[in-house]
Amino acid sequence: MNRVLLLLGHPGNRRLLETWMEGDYDVVYPGTDAGFNEPFDLAILDASAVASSGEALQAAKQASDPVFLPYLLLAPREQAQWVGRHLGQAVDELLWTPIDPAELQTRIKMLLRLRQQSLALNQHNDELEALLEARRAVEQMKDEFISIASHELRSPLSAIKMYVNMVLDGEVGPLNEEQGQFLQIAEENTERLNQLVNDLLDVSHMTSGRLQCQVREIDLGKEVPQTCANLRVLGDHKHIQTEVMVPPEPVVVLADPDRVEQILTNLLSNAYKYSLEETTVTVCVSHRGEVAQVDIADQGIGISEADQARLLESFFRAETVRNSRISGTGLGLYITRKLVELQAGEIWVESALDKGSTFSWTLPMATAEGEVSGPSTSA
Repeated sequence: MNRVLLLLGHPGNRRLLETWMEGDYDVVYPGTDAGFNEPFDLAILDASAVASSGEALQAAKQASDPVFLPYLLLAPREQAQWVGRHLGQAVDELLWTPIDPAELQTRIKMLLRLRQQSLALNQHNDELEALLEARRAVEQMKDEFISIASHELRSPLSAIKMYVNMVLDGEVGPLNEEQGQFLQIAEENTERLNQLVNDLLDVSHMTSGRLQCQVREIDLGKEVPQTCANLRVLGDHKHIQTEVMVPPEPVVVLADPDRVEQILTNLLSNAYKYSLEETTVTVCVSHRGEVAQVDIADQGIGISEADQARLLESFFRAETVRNSRISGTGLGLYITRKLVELQAGEIWVESALDKGSTFSWTLPMATAEGEVSGPSTSA
């Protein structure tokens, strides 16, 4: 049963309301244990009550916040000027006297319904906040685990790789052909695991906001061809040709050269990995107004339109990629997107099944004064 506080100086109004509300509401009064000392759902008051108990009424409203605590004022029309000063501040609703019982019930039900809705909304918000807090705690635990596990894996991986390379180099004696093949497989998988550890560390730093970019002026017209030359070997076993096109003039951007190389490495590695044999991977650098754009196009298996929408999410792998049995974690493109966005750029893909894919990304051009043109972002 809803609890209604009657704070009325006029004895006739008090007796009338007691009669009308009896049995339908739990009526309480100020000055008793059930008054201001206990919660109530609605206060019905008159001008004398507002004048004498204004501070207590305001304190009760503040204590109820953010839940709505309604105050209904009963006043004669002669007090219209006074009501105008207090309506919306000390009180929420007005009913002129003499009182119409049907109108009073309508106002009471309306105000109590608003309070119940406010209570339900507040409870929902509390539950939602608890869920968000729990999710934040889980995300923090996950990030901490990834960070700790990645760091703990790095040392033994480095040792394994070092000793495998020493054996492959013949530092502990000659190897027969089969032994060399086995060790070569071990070395390749150690490198894959090392790359996974690096990817997990990058993701951990990104989600915690600890990944930073050391930006400076770089010429994509030089950086891109150099990185492409270093990575051509990845396509040699499939006889993939690489075409690099850059404009004759410098394409100077403000970016982190190491992160630009990481972006190029991720995208070019994918292009070679998913391209068909004896095809061409094309890399094009161009000006696009206030940004420089790099397009990396392959003639590979392509990506469905449905998968393109989620392609740059973490741990997502397109259906065509999963069916190809080519290994991967689904982290490379997510990390690439984050690195591009961290440097105030954009990245997108255009693709069709069995027709290849083109990954395009931009970086803001540097002005003559060494500032980024267009909107600026901080790392």
